[in-house]
Amino acid sequence: MCCTSPALAQLDTPPNDEIWYLTKDGQKLDGSKYDVGQTLCGNTIRSQIPDYVGGYWIIKFSGNVTEINDEAFYDEDDLTAISLPNTVVQIGGATDGTGVFEDCDNLESVMVPASVKYIGRCAFYDCIALESFSCDNVEIIYPEAFYNCENLKSVNLGTKLKEIRWSDQGNEYGAFEDCDALEAIAIPASVTHIGQRAFYWCNNLKFVAIGSGVTRIYPQAFYHCAELKSVAIDNRAGLMIDEKAFKNCKKLESVSFLGN
Repeated sequence: MCCTSPALAQLDTPPNDEIWYLTKDGQKLDGSKYDVGQTLCGNTIRSQIPDYVGGYWIIKFSGNVTEINDEAFYDEDDLTAISLPNTVVQIGGATDGTGVFEDCDNLESVMVPASVKYIGRCAFYDCIALESFSCDNVEIIYPEAFYNCENLKSVNLGTKLKEIRWSDQGNEYGAFEDCDALEAIAIPASVTHIGQRAFYWCNNLKFVAIGSGVTRIYPQAFYHCAELKSVAIDNRAGLMIDEKAFKNCKKLESVSFLGN
């Protein structure tokens, strides 16, 4: 289990057919989203009206929860913390659409199980209260997944991540674009590509470590990281750094190339 916080310590891991969450002042979320017949999960499991049990709300399903669809918790301003079961593989879709937790302005904590492999497009878009995120087994993070999470200070990308993706459509934001509170990021050796605008305009990013598996850093990946001072690159795989990848990083003092 990842990203534990005091707000969720008592929740633990929910059963495979449940999602547990907390809200401001114990208020129930918008029940209209969870009426019988509302599809929340990719395997068409149908949900029921939330119940209040043991100090938190739960949504019950008729079977294992494997995917949380786009818009499932969209604009739920009362949502403060959520815990997902260890059957969930994907949070949100990979194409155009409104993210699972998009505009959840008070979402502070997310407990993501090790089963999750994909963080979909716009999944946590504009979650301005989210301060940390960690998941060991995520393989792909799609564009705009954490766009404008302005208080996101800590990100642990794990050791299974393969790609921070960018769409060729060119009309999207980067995965961590405008994450102003982020100060350091370590790209694991499992990553092969850092997508365009991945960390675009992360104004307080000071240190970047890039693992040995990265073969390409796309244009504007770290554009206008105004406080970036140090970059360490392990170049054992052979690396292409595209034009403007570090443009406007005006305080950059040190770039270290390790390996070959």
